[in-house]
Amino acid sequence: MLATREDLGSFLCDNSVGASCEFVFTTDSGSDTVWNILLSKEGDEDCYKIVKANGQSAGQMMTASNNKKWQKPFGDGDSSLYTNGVDGESKCWEFEHVSGDDYKIKKKLGDVAGMYIRARPVNFKEQNVSKMRRFVEVSGDDTYNVWQVKN
Repeated sequence: MLATREDLGSFLCDNSVGASCEFVFTTDSGSDTVWNILLSKEGDEDCYKIVKANGQSAGQMMTASNNKKWQKPFGDGDSSLYTNGVDGESKCWEFEHVSGDDYKIKKKLGDVAGMYIRARPVNFKEQNVSKMRRFVEVSGDDTYNVWQVKN
């Protein structure tokens, strides 16, 4: 499951583009954030926008870019997945069917086009942090990147 800051008590991104943004994490919480997947058009391209459906910052869309990267100890320099309310090609995603309800989610346009939403395992020092919580990134690495998508 994917969740944002207020769902996990985590932290906000910086406010460099004039709109608030929140990093996206995975969670095993029973009160997971709901995301709407909306068919959209960006120029001549058909794509999907992934929009936060409820809670704080509802209406913000998932995005990733080269200007926000996870550095050690949180990541290995891959671009972080985050939400903000600024529209444009950076919000354009495509879904690659794997099987059943399982999909890979790929950035279709923008500076990290071709990269997949990925959540590799992280070992937190604090024992009370769920082992299911992971920092979410976009990466060309084809592991830890299959997501269940349900209606």
